[in-house]
Amino acid sequence: MKLAVVSLLAVMAQVSLAVYQVGDSVAEMCWQTEMAEKAVCLGEPKDSVKVLIYNSGWCPGCNRELHDLALRVSEFSGQPVAFYSLSAEGWTRGVPADAKFLNEWRAKHHIPFPVAISPRDVGKKFFEPPIYIPNIAVIDRQGRLAFKAIEPSIDELFVEIRKLL
Repeated sequence: MKLAVVSLLAVMAQVSLAVYQVGDSVAEMCWQTEMAEKAVCLGEPKDSVKVLIYNSGWCPGCNRELHDLALRVSEFSGQPVAFYSLSAEGWTRGVPADAKFLNEWRAKHHIPFPVAISPRDVGKKFFEPPIYIPNIAVIDRQGRLAFKAIEPSIDELFVEIRKLL
């Protein structure tokens, strides 16, 4: 009996720690925004494609990606697509993102969508270690992982989003 319980717990732990693969249903996740009392969650807005952009302020690729994305995100204006900039660290490697950083990040890149703090181990639910940034996960309108990539081009990302609309 003990062996069966231990085996069941081990299987459950593996499932809960598993990395999402394309086609998997993604559990509800929430992140703290620059306004401490506000969070953004995957469940809202309903029936929309969700684009999770994991980044950090010290990362040159993250800065390029957010700059380019902010310039083009209006291409999806009025369509059911929600973008989220999720930062684990601020301007200095090893320093966690905070409200001050999120406000500066938003202003620097003129980000027109939510910016929030993500857990330090960026993208761990979507990518096997080692995890590099920037990385992106796209969740379809039914809540399934539809696309994931490390440092995709904005053109590549937008092609994948359009497929889901």
